[in-house]
Amino acid sequence: MNDSLCNSEKEFSPIFRLTPADKVLIGVVLLAIGLSIWWVFKGNKAEIVEIQTPKAIKRINLSVRPQTVSVHGVLGTTTIEVQGKKVRVVSSPCSQKICVKMGWRGKNGETIVCLPNKIVVRIISPRQKQKI
Repeated sequence: MNDSLCNSEKEFSPIFRLTPADKVLIGVVLLAIGLSIWWVFKGNKAEIVEIQTPKAIKRINLSVRPQTVSVHGVLGTTTIEVQGKKVRVVSSPCSQKICVKMGWRGKNGETIVCLPNKIVVRIISPRQKQKI
């Protein structure tokens, strides 16, 4: 009876055991993955709103006080509000108002587009600004 208990314990024992070197290697790999993720996202904070119209490109810092900007497109004036590191289109002369319905945007890379009025609002990081 005692022998059968010992045999069952042997059957359920792990096939391999982690050595201290294995644990160090796993730790180094996890650290490398964590640092890679941090490196990719560290400079991509949304800090600038870029408003592109048919005639010009305007850049606004998201860190400044709340403000409302009016820009002119092919159909008329589009009003854009910047507040609390977010941006939205308040009004636009387009018929469907999809750009207005999109609401607030605040993440890096997000875009609001008014195709009929040819207005593009992009949120970019300073690193992206340098690439443009």
